[in-house]
Amino acid sequence: MFKDSLTVKHAIYSNTIHISDADYGSKNCFYIAHQLTDFNNYKNGPVGSVILCIDESALRNVYSAGMDFHSNVTFLVNQEGDMISFPIDTYVGENLNQESHEKNMENATKSFFQNHNFMNSKRLEVHTSSIQGGAFTLINVQNLTYALK
Repeated sequence: MFKDSLTVKHAIYSNTIHISDADYGSKNCFYIAHQLTDFNNYKNGPVGSVILCIDESALRNVYSAGMDFHSNVTFLVNQEGDMISFPIDTYVGENLNQESHEKNMENATKSFFQNHNFMNSKRLEVHTSSIQGGAFTLINVQNLTYALK
């Protein structure tokens, strides 16, 4: 990832990686790498790279505060549909399209939720929002049946 970041001018995002450490416990993380450029000498190429390690649970805490899994779920996927962050951490790293082979993100999400019996409803509404120029997609799923109770 470091070598790749020195050859491209945009950020590079890894897939989610499971890390286990005796001192820090078990975590799902992903990495972001971006080259550093000295703009006074940019013709000499990059001077290095910054690599950040992001703990998936920190993302989950930001967007899932007060979330009720029966009515409303928000999660994050990458361009390939791999779940970067999900309220149930055992699903982090799974691909939305893997089971249904559906290319449309909304349809793949509905299929994934129905296949796993999440929200126990056939009336799901899916909203997506592109982040970082399409590197990530924030997905919100609403259970319309639950909302009408």
